[in-house]
Amino acid sequence: FSFLPEIDSEYSFEINNHSFIDMIKKVSISFSYDVNRPAFNGAYVEILDNKMRMVSSDTYRLSLSEMDTNIEFQAEAIEPIIIPAKALNEIAKNLFEVDNIIVNLDSKQIQFEGNDIVFKARLIKGNFPHYNSVLPEGYRTKIIAETREMLLAIERATIISLSDERKSSSVICIVDDNNLFINS
Repeated sequence: FSFLPEIDSEYSFEINNHSFIDMIKKVSISFSYDVNRPAFNGAYVEILDNKMRMVSSDTYRLSLSEMDTNIEFQAEAIEPIIIPAKALNEIAKNLFEVDNIIVNLDSKQIQFEGNDIVFKARLIKGNFPHYNSVLPEGYRTKIIAETREMLLAIERATIISLSDERKSSSVICIVDDNNLFINS
């Protein structure tokens, strides 16, 4: 295999790795692996107002996660980038014991360093869609629920819907008088 050239390090900063891995886990559910749409094969990352935002989409789902940062330079100078999903998944698997990681970035590559481990990845070229236009500004209904209980109920409903020889595994959530009904 070919080695990536040395990184030019236009930007170098340190971030909390546990928060970064948490972001990866939250957006990984909507990574796409469609070779015809490379911009969706990773996470769109932007740094704004001491926050790092990571967004992914497979065109059916959109995931967004944010974390606070202490980046000391003008974050507006950093153009948003698309980091390949495979690279992010490897970082989550292999750098989970590291407290902070050093990120080096130039216009074509990104490098993550921690505990004598160095990951380099070529950035994905392309235009990620304007995700802000599909995010609702308000909500008609807001649900506050025990996350684990809700996920387990949805998982059970999904299993039932898959066993009915249907072509999709639709789960329907109905809210009625402070009750949430999950059907498949």
